[in-house]
Amino acid sequence: MEDHHEKVTGGCLCGAVRYEVRGKPYKITYCHCLSCRKATGAPIVAMVMFRDCEVSYSGQEPQRYDSSPGVRRGFCPTCGTPLTWEGEWDGGPIFEFHISTLDRPDEYAPGRHAFVRHRISWFDVADQLPRHEGSSPSA
Repeated sequence: MEDHHEKVTGGCLCGAVRYEVRGKPYKITYCHCLSCRKATGAPIVAMVMFRDCEVSYSGQEPQRYDSSPGVRRGFCPTCGTPLTWEGEWDGGPIFEFHISTLDRPDEYAPGRHAFVRHRISWFDVADQLPRHEGSSPSA
């Protein structure tokens, strides 16, 4: 993984919600799961995961939706832009931000695919990245 900045910034389409994350990315993933697809309306989602990080918001606070047990999804209350997946990973709290909402998305290329068993059959990404049936090789 590249050496990323320790301060990551981004926001929603209308600019009402802006965020700043201090910390280093833990994983950068393409997710094919049904929940992520339904939450975004996209055939695949690219997310950057941070754990043990500091997240701060300026402007409006994101609204949150409890999408499944232990999982919240943050979105802009004005324009509806999906921003986060928030939950637990390896026993600790994490934030996953949609790469499309970052100010510098080109700096965060995914390094893996998760939940490929849920992939839409007509959609594929032509890369050689590792593909996992669940969230990780052991899932």
